[in-house]
Amino acid sequence: MKKIASKVGAAIGLVFLVILGFHYAYNFNILKEPPSNLWSKEVKVGQGKMNTNSVLIKEENRLLVGYLDGKNLHISVSDLQGKVKEEKEYQIDEEFIKNIVFLKTQDGYTLGYNSTDNGTGYMDKLLLDKDLTLIKKDKLEKVREIYQISNNNYLIAFEDRISIIDEKAQEISVPAKDVGMVTGSKTKAGFLVCYLEGKDTFKFFIVEDGKATESKKAISLNKADSVSYNKISCSTDGVKGYILLEEAVKGEFSGSKGIEFNLDGSDSKFKQVYVNESDVIYDNVGIYSEDGGKFYGTSTRPVGRKGSEPAIVSFTFKDGVTKDVEYVSRLRELTLYPYVEEDYVSFISFSKNGIFDVNIASTSDKFKEVNNGTRITERTGALWLTLEGLLYSISFIFVYGLRWIFPIGIVAGVYSFFDYSYSEKRKLRGFLVLSVFGIILKTSSILKISYTDYIALLPEPLAYKGVGILICAILGILSYVFGYLLFKRDTEEMIIIKFSIALIIDTILTLAVFVPLIA
Repeated sequence: MKKIASKVGAAIGLVFLVILGFHYAYNFNILKEPPSNLWSKEVKVGQGKMNTNSVLIKEENRLLVGYLDGKNLHISVSDLQGKVKEEKEYQIDEEFIKNIVFLKTQDGYTLGYNSTDNGTGYMDKLLLDKDLTLIKKDKLEKVREIYQISNNNYLIAFEDRISIIDEKAQEISVPAKDVGMVTGSKTKAGFLVCYLEGKDTFKFFIVEDGKATESKKAISLNKADSVSYNKISCSTDGVKGYILLEEAVKGEFSGSKGIEFNLDGSDSKFKQVYVNESDVIYDNVGIYSEDGGKFYGTSTRPVGRKGSEPAIVSFTFKDGVTKDVEYVSRLRELTLYPYVEEDYVSFISFSKNGIFDVNIASTSDKFKEVNNGTRITERTGALWLTLEGLLYSISFIFVYGLRWIFPIGIVAGVYSFFDYSYSEKRKLRGFLVLSVFGIILKTSSILKISYTDYIALLPEPLAYKGVGILICAILGILSYVFGYLLFKRDTEEMIIIKFSIALIIDTILTLAVFVPLIA
């Protein structure tokens, strides 16, 4: 009898390991996948304390990413597959940085940032040679905002004008006052520049062939005093212009709003923006598109079947709706500030203690071939998720397990109260009847929990009720056979003692199967 009980106990232990193995494989398969068929896995190229975007320059045989780290500006140099070759550092004196730009110029590169001094805005420019060596620093006064729109061009909003600067440091300016925010994006033959004038008027102009059109009004919004606008971005398809703006009500983020306007200034629309039915979309940047406004921003990405995480997504905004949603990042940490250059994107992701990682990803087949393989972090991450699921399973004994433990325990307790007068045969038969009752009640509860509200979270083939019933039955039979064999050694003991052991084993095994998938 002891040998049989030992074998059944070993079988229970093996089943438990199989359950853990199943969840490990399930978690690993989720973590190892790239964010989408289009985009690769991310590659880390830098790290630092930052609250601004990183900026990416693609050259013929290398990538350069400019980013902020506290009081230092950095440039990370890598090959086209993201392998870091060199890191440059430039010390600056300013602690409060509003934005940075990193441009390729005729003679080298410009790395710049804007800040304020006694309430007056300014821009510092670090002029670098082609080897990224600092040549000199320049300072521009009365700069309200800066914004990069390509590898060679950026915008400066002064107090009386908006200027677009090219790689030769040539300036094209349009008169503009009371500029709150400025943004821009490429068009087929030039640039679209959009800006907020005053509190609620959005204007735009187009730059082509070295000339800028006059500013036109895209829309005026009659906003309440409790409403404020934060970051803006824009895009165009050559027929219409599109502006996304982040809105806050009494300081609380309320999603992004979309402005769709004719480029002749004749008509405009104002809509709430949703990505996959979520209004959480922010830190957007726009690029040129042939059909609608193309944007990249931070929204949410489904993780497995039960959760979601912040992620960089791309989408098209047209006629008040979004379409063509693609996931660009797949990290479980917060991801922010995308910057797009051809078939590459850079973004930052939260690491720990205020430190962010600087990442790049690509749609390049070669980049995906090199970087989409299995990683150690994915294996360790799957292990931790599996252990986390096991802890959830144990804790959920008090959430779900009591649904069958409590009634079965009452019945078994009442039966045990009278079992002293029963014969051994009757006691054993009673144990079996209680076991059947326990399996039925447990299975019924699991069906109500996992196969009603949470059925969409279950992977195949577990999503089929028949499979769920079979699993519940097998786990119950193993557990109660083990308890039965223990009780059969000494039928003078109260049934409730050995029955409780089997009940707890059955509960833990069953919850270990289902809870990690739905919790």
